[in-house]
Amino acid sequence: DLAGLLDHRDINTVPPFDTSSPTTERLAEWFCERMRERLPTAGIRSAPGVMITPLKDDFGWSTAQISWAISLSILTLGLAGPVSGRLIDRHGIRPVIIGFLVLGTSGVFATWLVQSLWQFYASWGVLVGFGAGGTSIVLSATVANTWFQERRGLVTGILGGAASAGQLVFVLLLALIVDAWGWRSAVGLMAII
Repeated sequence: DLAGLLDHRDINTVPPFDTSSPTTERLAEWFCERMRERLPTAGIRSAPGVMITPLKDDFGWSTAQISWAISLSILTLGLAGPVSGRLIDRHGIRPVIIGFLVLGTSGVFATWLVQSLWQFYASWGVLVGFGAGGTSIVLSATVANTWFQERRGLVTGILGGAASAGQLVFVLLLALIVDAWGWRSAVGLMAII
């Protein structure tokens, strides 16, 4: 019984469907929407590996300098989790996720315009890391615990699988684009998606 899966508690957010009689189709549509949100974020997190050599070639930066920006991004990803969780408790999922998506997208767009190392640290290290962290770390647990009474592990697992699928799809796609048209084209695609 699908209705039994949903918990009717409200922490400033409600599922985008009628919880009294959800249909399998509506739940599947909802999962697809969540995966569509998670795929690009997860792909963006794994993109720097594809761009290290082109960045070295384009700017003359060392692997260590580029890796420092990636490390900073991982740090800000972790710092964004508690911030995201607190904001979701206060304002609900939708506005917080939209805000972090805008922040991450701004960071990707700013990376496209990068001309110096400090700009790369600010755009990829801080903005992209914080934006991705705000959408990825807390979202699955919040959705599972807020909207689902049973099978919370399954819901969290499906959303986590979306993140892994995003990395697989985006890394391959970005590698092809970087090889064909350069790293800026790949970053431009990420900003659009």
